Amino acid sequence: MNRTAGKKGYFRNWKRLASDTWSLAGLQSRLFQLDSAAWVNRTRMAVVAAIVGGLLAVSAMPVLLVAAAIGMNSAGLHLGWSMLIAGGTAAVAGAVMLYIALSKMKQSFNSFQRSREELASNLTWLKDQFSGN
Repeated sequence: MNRTAGKKGYFRNWKRLASDTWSLAGLQSRLFQLDSAAWVNRTRMAVVAAIVGGLLAVSAMPVLLVAAAIGMNSAGLHLGWSMLIAGGTAAVAGAVMLYIALSKMKQSFNSFQRSREELASNLTWLKDQFSGN
């Protein structure tokens, strides 16, 4: 009789652990959804602005670079050097802008910090449950 009661308690504990784990998974999923929505809201305007700005910059660049090279050539600089200076300056400016954009995009992923912290906490709890602490 005592052995049967022990089995029932054992299965009841496992059933409760499975239920708690399922509840944690549901809560973790909901938190991820909320963090994802916050990330989309934070980055939507930045992405649209980056696309529009990028298209405008790309379409204006050839004209501006040729104008800069012609201006330097008119000032007495050899045409080849003028073009090299104009193109090199644009390349450096583009690299700096790309670096700034990527660092800002990395910062936007801080929205998921809550999810990471909560997941770590939940995994610690599960580990404690399985180890009997």
